[in-house]
Amino acid sequence: MKRLITLLAIIFFTGTVFSQIAVKQNEKDLPQKFINSKINKTAHFKKSIAATNTRWYNFGETMNTFYQNTSVLYGNNLFPDTTILVHYTSGYSGPWIHALGDVLDVKSGFFNDVSLHPGELAMSKLSTYTIDSIGILCYYERHLTDPNIVDTLRIEVSVNYSLPISYFVGSGINTNLGTDTVFLHRVSYAYLTNTLNIAGKKVYKFPLTAQFAADTLDNGFNYVEISTADLPTVLAGKYVATAVSFIPGYTWIPNIDTLTQKNRFFFVSYKEQDAMFPIYTKKDYNISYIVPQDVRYNSAGSWNGLFIPSLPIWELQQITDMNII
Repeated sequence: MKRLITLLAIIFFTGTVFSQIAVKQNEKDLPQKFINSKINKTAHFKKSIAATNTRWYNFGETMNTFYQNTSVLYGNNLFPDTTILVHYTSGYSGPWIHALGDVLDVKSGFFNDVSLHPGELAMSKLSTYTIDSIGILCYYERHLTDPNIVDTLRIEVSVNYSLPISYFVGSGINTNLGTDTVFLHRVSYAYLTNTLNIAGKKVYKFPLTAQFAADTLDNGFNYVEISTADLPTVLAGKYVATAVSFIPGYTWIPNIDTLTQKNRFFFVSYKEQDAMFPIYTKKDYNISYIVPQDVRYNSAGSWNGLFIPSLPIWELQQITDMNII
């Protein structure tokens, strides 16, 4: 059995294929550190010691390595609904991303490419492993002075669940990704609770405090890490599904208060390459997902009850972290 430490590879792309997603980039109050910044992976990613039984995984970091560290970082607010205001370049409106999702596929050719990951643990479709811990690179900002207010980051993890498979054929996304068929896993979403809708999942809650906000990496990012040692072994041919959401510990006046007056959580994203669709390999299931406004309020038609996969939506790619053993 292998030990897996994974940086939740929450990789998402924003774009125009799915018209229900209203892209709102370049928030006016976005911390400038995100714009055109790079991550120093030796400083900000857990690096596994070359060994036969342990390794950190992050698909965003892997693709940044593939592109020779030219990917660009961005940040977006993560908030449970749209009733608080954010100042975008187009004016004030609600946050548009309400939850994040991710599927980890350790058999990916990118993970097992020795030129990208020399000396690292190799995994196949027959491998079994356990998830030791999960980490999330983020930015947490507090504007409320009361230190007793504690926000929460909820991390949900499911292993061994038989995720249904969807695929796209014919045109549009397929042409953009250079293939005739694009495969992905469907990840179920519960809009009433803004949660991962998979039976048997584990739920972890990380307190976001004033102390955590002050505890930053050298460039000002925060890093959440949780132990997931209580998860069962991931069986051969199965996958890891995760979801991340922010739970504010405060109240606000709907459609009046703004996030710059409150505490807020940014998830960090990669733009894999400017104005380009990501590389896609058939049945490589390392895909990240988001919950935009229409899915959050169950008004997305055929996408109701599902996290929206990143591949068809193209521009940004988010980072989260996992470790396998």
